[in-house]
Amino acid sequence: MEQSYLPSQTPSGLRRLREEDLENLRGNGEGERKSFERIYNYDVYNDLGDPDKSLKLQRPVLGGKEHPYPRRCRTGRPHCDSDPRSEKRRNRFYVPRDECFLEIKQLTFSDTGGDVLRFETPEAMNRDKFFWFRDEEFARQTLSGLNPYSIQLVTEWPLKSKLELDIYGPPKSAITTEMIEEEIGGLMSVDKKLFMLDYHDILLPFVDKVRRLEGTTVYGSRTLFFLTKDGTLRPLAIEFTCPPMDGKQQWKQVFRPSWYSTCIWLWRIAKAHVLAHDSGYQQLVSHW
Repeated sequence: MEQSYLPSQTPSGLRRLREEDLENLRGNGEGERKSFERIYNYDVYNDLGDPDKSLKLQRPVLGGKEHPYPRRCRTGRPHCDSDPRSEKRRNRFYVPRDECFLEIKQLTFSDTGGDVLRFETPEAMNRDKFFWFRDEEFARQTLSGLNPYSIQLVTEWPLKSKLELDIYGPPKSAITTEMIEEEIGGLMSVDKKLFMLDYHDILLPFVDKVRRLEGTTVYGSRTLFFLTKDGTLRPLAIEFTCPPMDGKQQWKQVFRPSWYSTCIWLWRIAKAHVLAHDSGYQQLVSHW
């Protein structure tokens, strides 16, 4: 019988030493964080605004009871102080130092003092500077980008929301069978051929709140992909949805690949919006 080179469990003679090692690495949740510690406890973000510069830059504390997410790893540095002499300074946020990243920041920030980061140009951009526009790259990032865990096989058709009808409007998707058949040039089958990034139901409850912030917008989104014969994914359609709000009915629109100039840019913007959903979901859901 073959034996594995590595044991499936920590040998009994090493268990006590392993426990002590983990205890030292994890810290005890007190004091200032050491560089070698693995952080398993978290703290609030109270350093995201600058109300002394402008009251419009006030930001709520994140990670507390009212806004539980996102949180940051505990550093042990004190929270921002309040100065009762000034109404503005009472809400002053302290921006913590990132000691571990100071050297990296000095290497990456522009010498002119601006906020432009210097990263190496991707090799693909040296060959084709517009490669990130292309559907192939959009589909590739879905599988090998920031968040490859959200894509799922379509098992039911037509697509429907599971949110409350009286609050979020009709559940049926605006993506139709005819649209898909036009894109794939034949009869549609959902049997292991269609895949989806579904950020519709998870984002729709936040659309009203986000869109009330000046200069911001968000939609619920669905993105459909077709599994081609060569084993790659091809994006077919992107649907954006807004729930009923401000006396208006539910709004839905489907974007598809096109060769017309206006539609091309609408399709590109739609893809960029979906990538923002994908990275945001990775940070706030998958990662956390």
